[in-house]
Amino acid sequence: MEDDFTQAGNLFRLMSEQAKQNLFDNLAGPLSQVRPETLQRQLGHFDQADAAYGAGVRAALAARGVVL
Repeated sequence: MEDDFTQAGNLFRLMSEQAKQNLFDNLAGPLSQVRPETLQRQLGHFDQADAAYGAGVRAALAARGVVL
């Protein structure tokens, strides 16, 4: 079955914890500047790849003061 999220999720699960944290931090900066509807849509994509991916980005956004 092909979809837009399986490959991204598989790659995410192969990453070390430090690589995941770097990814979250690198995404949180630019995402903190987008419109709320765009942010919610993107977070949904991360969740579909892996729930921990979405949760990690949310935590990094919260650390930057972004209210979700």
